[in-house]
Amino acid sequence: MNSETSKRTRGWIGLLVLVAAGLMARPASGQLLYAIDNVANTLARIDPTTGAVTTVGPVGHQFFTTDLTYYNNSIYAITANSTAVFDDPGWTLVEINRQTGAKVRSIPALLANGQRPRLIEGIATIGDRLVLGMQADGTVSQQLGDIDPVTGTITNIVGYAGQPGCNAFGQGGFSPDFDGLGADPEGRILASDSDSGLNTLGRITESPRSCTILGQFNNFSGFDDVASADGSTFGIGRGVLYQFNLTGTPFVARSLNLGEANVNLTGLAAAPAEGVTYLNTGSIWRYLDNGSNQGVAWRQPGFNDSTWRSGPSQLGYGDGDEATVVGCTAAGPPCPGAANKFITTYFRAEFEVENPALVESLLLELVRDDGAAVYLNGVEIARDMLAPNAAFNTLADSPAVGGDDESRFFSYSVDPALLVAGRNVLAAEVHQQSVNSSDISFDVRLRGQVVPVPEPAGWALAATLMGAAIVVRRGRCVDSARSRSIDGAASLVEGRA
Repeated sequence: MNSETSKRTRGWIGLLVLVAAGLMARPASGQLLYAIDNVANTLARIDPTTGAVTTVGPVGHQFFTTDLTYYNNSIYAITANSTAVFDDPGWTLVEINRQTGAKVRSIPALLANGQRPRLIEGIATIGDRLVLGMQADGTVSQQLGDIDPVTGTITNIVGYAGQPGCNAFGQGGFSPDFDGLGADPEGRILASDSDSGLNTLGRITESPRSCTILGQFNNFSGFDDVASADGSTFGIGRGVLYQFNLTGTPFVARSLNLGEANVNLTGLAAAPAEGVTYLNTGSIWRYLDNGSNQGVAWRQPGFNDSTWRSGPSQLGYGDGDEATVVGCTAAGPPCPGAANKFITTYFRAEFEVENPALVESLLLELVRDDGAAVYLNGVEIARDMLAPNAAFNTLADSPAVGGDDESRFFSYSVDPALLVAGRNVLAAEVHQQSVNSSDISFDVRLRGQVVPVPEPAGWALAATLMGAAIVVRRGRCVDSARSRSIDGAASLVEGRA
C-alpha cells in the first residue's frame, strides 16, 4: 500500500470509527422507583423527583407483598399469602415484568431443609446477591440470608440480634427487626424498622457484624421500605415518599404526599432508566402567526401544517433572546411597538419514538409568555394561565407574565401511554394577556426515561472499506482479513489496498 492510499484508508476508517462510536453511545442514565399496591395488586412506578405515580399494570398473582428489589432487569417481590405474615405457609419469590407489571414466574422461598421461614420482611440486591431480611424460625430475629433467584433456596443465614448497634432497631417498643431492606448509593445494606411511630433507618455491616443507626423520625404513617435512586435514598409508608439525608441534617430532607389513592403502596425498588430527549431548545417547530381561528383540528397528528412557517426554538418576539421571531400583526415583524397584536400563535413539532412500551416516564418543560395549552397527539397535557376551552381570541389569565417567569421552564409530568410508535406530534397555543403586550415567548423540552435494552449477543456493525472487511463489535474494531482486534472505539485498523 503506498503512502497516499494509506492516508485515504486511515481517513475513511477514522470516519467509520466515529460513526460506530456514535451508534454505540448511550443516553444519560437515571433511576425510577417501583412499589406494589397491596389492595389493587398492581405494580406502580414513582418518579423520585416529582412523586408522580403511574400504574404499570396488574401483577396477576394474589399475594401480600412485604418488599421489592430490582435484579437482572426485573422486579422481584417477597410475598405472603395474607397480611398475617408470621408463620405464613406461602412465602414466595415473585418475578415481575417492570414494563407491564405482569408476573413472570413465582417460586416458593424455602430454607435448605425444605421448610418455610417464619417471616421474610425485606429483600435487597447487594452486588450480585439477593439478600433477605428474615426470621428463619421463632427463636432468632434480625437475620439476613441469601435467596437463589432460580431455585428459591435460602442459604447463608446470619443473625444480627445483639450485635453492636443492632438493638437500636425496635426502640418504639417492639423487638428489633428489619422491616425492609435496600441499598445505599454505595451499594451497602440498609434496613428500615417502624415501631409505634418511631421510624428507624440503619446501615448493616456484614463483616464484622454490626448496625449503624443513620437516623430516626416520628411519623405514624409508617416507614415500610427503602431504596436508593440517583444518589439519594428514599423510603415509603402509607402514601408518603421520604427522601433522606444520610450524612447531614435534617435527616428527612423531603417528604412527598403521593395522594390518597396511593396509601396502599408498599415495597420500594429502584431500577435504572436511560434519559432520552425528544424535543429541546433549538428543535424545529412549525408555527402559524396570522391571528386566525384554527379551531381544534390543528392539535391532531394528522393535521396538514405544510403551509406554516418553521424555525428553531425559542420562538417569540420582544425579548431579544428568540432564535425565531414570529409575527404579531398582519404587517409581520417587528412587533414590540405595534398595537392590537394577534392574541394566539400556534406551534407544532414532530418527534419519533421507536418503542413507546419502553418509555417509563415523560416530562414536559415549558416556557410560556403569557398563557399556553399543550397537546400530545391531540390530548391536552398542560395548561397554564389559560382558561379551559379558550377560543382563539381568549386572552391569557391575569396578571401578565413578567420577570424571570418569562424565560422559566415549568415542569409537567406526562402520561407516556399517550406516545405511539413512530411519528408523534406536540402542539401548543400561546395566548397574549393583552393585545398591546410587548412580547411572547415559547420553548419546550420533552424528555423521557426509557427502560434500557440489553445489548443483544453478537451485536455488530460491519462495513467493507477499500477491500478490507471492518467489523465494530461491542467496542472493538476488528480487521477480519488479518484476524486482528484492538480494544476501544477509537482504534485504527489498517485494511488492504
